[in-house]
Amino acid sequence: MFQKVEKNIKEQQERIIKEKKEENKRKEEELRATYNEELEQIKKTNERERQEMQNKLRKREEEFKKKEEEIKKETDEIVRKELQRKLEEQQKLFEEENERKEKALGEQQQNFINYLKEKHEKEKQKLQEKIQHETREQAECEYREKLEKEVAKALKEAEERVPFRSKRARDWSQYVPVLGGVAGGAVGSVEDIVHWIIRKTSSTKSKNEE
Repeated sequence: MFQKVEKNIKEQQERIIKEKKEENKRKEEELRATYNEELEQIKKTNERERQEMQNKLRKREEEFKKKEEEIKKETDEIVRKELQRKLEEQQKLFEEENERKEKALGEQQQNFINYLKEKHEKEKQKLQEKIQHETREQAECEYREKLEKEVAKALKEAEERVPFRSKRARDWSQYVPVLGGVAGGAVGSVEDIVHWIIRKTSSTKSKNEE
């Protein structure tokens, strides 16, 4: 009997594990989709910021060209050279500032990507641990319930096979230790005889009817 119970429990555990694996796979796909969505969002944001920087760069370059044209019109050579020098300094500072912003933007994007990857891995690990814990708890709970039912069934069957004299001796001895056991055994013996006669009569009657 207990081999059958063990087989049933094993089949239940395998079913639970299969269900939890499917649940884990589904939730991992949801996590991956969220990760890809967040990653795509940061890329779009950075691309928009980079495009704005490029637009500013082109605008400033056009301004520098206009100033260069204005400087060329200057007739005083000394003044023209000084204006040209200042313009080149401004242009250099702007280019350096633009490079710093480009670099910072790239680093910001990479840092955020690394953060998302780490966050995704942690959530994935946490999910796996949660699923494993739930699987173990559910399997243990169902195992206990199944085992308790089978044990109760086995005890009931064993109790039904115990002769009445033993049952009565056991029950009565709880109230009167010695005499109760003897008296209970005697009463139980009579019950055993009565039940034996009933079974015998029923069996004979069945044979005669046949």
